[in-house]
Amino acid sequence: MKVTDEFKKAFNVSFRDEVGYLSALEKRIDEIANSNDYNYLTIIQSSGYGKTRAGCELAADHPFVYICFRQGGSTGYPLATPKSTTMLENLKKAQNLRNAEAVALSWIKSIIVTFHERRKEFLKKQSQKKY
Repeated sequence: MKVTDEFKKAFNVSFRDEVGYLSALEKRIDEIANSNDYNYLTIIQSSGYGKTRAGCELAADHPFVYICFRQGGSTGYPLATPKSTTMLENLKKAQNLRNAEAVALSWIKSIIVTFHERRKEFLKKQSQKKY
């Protein structure tokens, strides 16, 4: 069995949270939502710690945008976000930091617009197979 098959199985079983990771993330989301400083949360951690799976669980109740910049040919799971390669190529072509920021902001705007256009669909509680 390939490594990716093992990871896929992890998304089709009940989520186990023995250390309260989700409740800690939800607490942080509430803090951010009630703050005047920021309105987003970035989750960064080494591979295999459950970031994506935790995000899938949070997505059932919170707006959530997932982007994976995994390299082509990687055996990791989940696969790279389909447009992530294009996003990185656009950033690499930027002439300077200001241009790179404009490119990144255009992608972020596109993601936000898509989210709002399809918000009802995204906010439905969906089975893990949809993730």
